[in-house]
Amino acid sequence: MQAMWFKVCLLLLLFASTISTTPSFNSIDARYRKWEGQEQAQAMLEAERLGGFASGGAALRSVPIVNTCRVVISISAGTYRGKVEIPATMAYAAVKGADADKTAIEWADTADRIGPNGPPLGTFASATFAVNSPFFIAKSITFKNNAPLPALRALGKEAVALRIAADAAAFVGCRFVGSQDTLYDHVGRHYIRNCYVEGSMDFVFGNGLPFYRGCHLYSASNRYGAVTAQKRESLLEETGFPLAR
Repeated sequence: MQAMWFKVCLLLLLFASTISTTPSFNSIDARYRKWEGQEQAQAMLEAERLGGFASGGAALRSVPIVNTCRVVISISAGTYRGKVEIPATMAYAAVKGADADKTAIEWADTADRIGPNGPPLGTFASATFAVNSPFFIAKSITFKNNAPLPALRALGKEAVALRIAADAAAFVGCRFVGSQDTLYDHVGRHYIRNCYVEGSMDFVFGNGLPFYRGCHLYSASNRYGAVTAQKRESLLEETGFPLAR
């Protein structure tokens, strides 16, 4: 009996320490607003320096593969077709669209599609836009997976629009559009503000720790299903999907 109470007390102490060290939602907002003010002028200069590119992938390839300073890529209005993946070493990359309703990066891969090496892509590799580097920022742009809405109980039709698998990322005024498994919040802490996310079921999923502020989650499904599917498996994991108006 004493051993059991010791375990319960230990769990309570760990839970209390987690709460005390987690930043408040208001402090997260304040930190982002401070960065936004400091970086506005630099973003304008970086956009002029990079010049024009035919695709988002081409613009990102102009950034050093090992990057240690903020680089902002300005994307003109239009629809850009193709997959984009930012490697883990390309930190501090940022993309800024002309307007989320007028600027989109799209593709149509699904998990059951055969990949370049033979096996199916799987959910992880089906993403239209994938971020593996820390300190990524996206503003005013749409990430879209054009795969059609899957039939009931269809297998292998997961179709990710954006996958974020790195820490300290921010998305502001963006749109994430897909059918099944639209936004893959894989791992890391993320700030998502004034964004629109559309899918059928389980379309926000993963084991990250995002903070959604003022976002609109829209289910395009014609049947019942979950909107989010958080992968947290233990009370000791510091992950979850907090949403605030």
